[in-house]
Amino acid sequence: MPWLLLLVFVLSGCTYTFLPLEPERVPFPQRPSLTGTLTENGKTVIAQLEVRRMPKPGYIELRWYLEETILAERSLWAEGPRKYRLELPRPQEGYYRLIVLIENAPLLQLDLGTPNLPSPPPQPEEPAGS
Repeated sequence: MPWLLLLVFVLSGCTYTFLPLEPERVPFPQRPSLTGTLTENGKTVIAQLEVRRMPKPGYIELRWYLEETILAERSLWAEGPRKYRLELPRPQEGYYRLIVLIENAPLLQLDLGTPNLPSPPPQPEEPAGS
C-alpha cells in the first residue's frame, strides 16, 4: 500500500495539478496615442498635435530644441482625445526638434530642417607597394 501512495505522489508531479489548464487572457494595456505636424510660418513654427487616445488624464510635456539647445518647455493637460495648436519660436535657420513626453517617457519626436551631421571619416590610404 505505501508503494501505491508513493506512485500516485510521483506521477502527480508529471501532470497539471491546477485548473484551468489555459491561463486567463489578460487585456492589452491602453497606451497613449498622439500624432502631430510642424509647419513653418516666418519666425514661428506652428505645431499641431492630436491626442487620439489618453488612457488616464495627465500632462503632456513638450520640449522645443534648436540643435542641442532647448528653446522652450510647455505642459498641456489632456483628459482625452483632443487637438492642440501651438506657436513655437524660430529665431534662425537650423535644425529644430519637438519632443513630446508623457510621464517622462518620449512618445513622439517631430523634426524641422536638416541636422548637422559629422563629416564621414577619411578613407584609409592603400599601401604604396600594391
